[in-house]
Amino acid sequence: MKKNFCSTAVAVLCFLLAACGKQTVKPAEVSTAETTMEIEEQPERVFVLNMKDQNSDAFMTGVMNAFTDSNAILEFAEGIDEEDCKAKLLQACEDGYEYIVGVVPVIVDMIAEIASEYPETEFAIFDAEVPLDNVTGFYVDREDAYFEAGAIAAKMTTQDGVPGINEEMTIGWIGGMNLPIVKIYFTAFENGARSVEPEIQILEQYIGNWNDPEEGKLLAVEQFEMGADVILSLTDESTQGILEAADEAGFYVIDASGREQNEEAVLGSIRDDMEQVGYHMVKKMLNGISADGSYVELTAEDGCVVLDKDSKAY
Repeated sequence: MKKNFCSTAVAVLCFLLAACGKQTVKPAEVSTAETTMEIEEQPERVFVLNMKDQNSDAFMTGVMNAFTDSNAILEFAEGIDEEDCKAKLLQACEDGYEYIVGVVPVIVDMIAEIASEYPETEFAIFDAEVPLDNVTGFYVDREDAYFEAGAIAAKMTTQDGVPGINEEMTIGWIGGMNLPIVKIYFTAFENGARSVEPEIQILEQYIGNWNDPEEGKLLAVEQFEMGADVILSLTDESTQGILEAADEAGFYVIDASGREQNEEAVLGSIRDDMEQVGYHMVKKMLNGISADGSYVELTAEDGCVVLDKDSKAY
């Protein structure tokens, strides 16, 4: 009796399944369905760490513009001080971001220290080189701008009847530190000047640091007394001392400190366009451009370096 009941129940169940249009699924078909199921690809995550300075807003504007047509996820933070930056950087590394970007020198130095401990993370840094496969250094090729600045200085110093221009064919260069990259820029400046006037005299001096306005002023006065009526300043805060000397003595300055200057003595300013730097750094990184521990150039064609010329410049 129990056997007949079970047989009847099975028959009824099969009828109901057929009536509902459902099929029984074999174990092998379940396995096949699981293996062919499409797994949604997770978007890459990019973490940008910055510190508040004169360029941070422009840089972040460029970074955000780079994400307008990207599926990648952007997250960013601003460090309050060095300790806060390091804590945020280490946390981002532990969180497993695919890309981490650092621009200001203090953060770049931190990345150089820890990048080897996180080989699966791609790091992007600015104006520095770290010989590790997971660190890409981006730098702005400024040589053309310095060549043009040299040509401007030479043209200016050879003019007659211009206030502040003497009879000497002498221009000056004051740098912060005598570093290899700075020497490259000086050579470009020199070549630009000699392309205009081969016999021009170029005074070359270095302060020994970037932020000594008093020493900058002393060197500028010294160069002016030696006949320089146009001086290029490749320093940071020291530029203020050089500009003060120029205002007092009446000579001209080409400012390469990266700031936009409006002083009467300034013939032109060489500066990085940090909005374009932020855009092209991230774009190139997301497109898979890697220098494997070396440099990737950002050029004037990218809009990353600008020589703003005053109307006084010839």
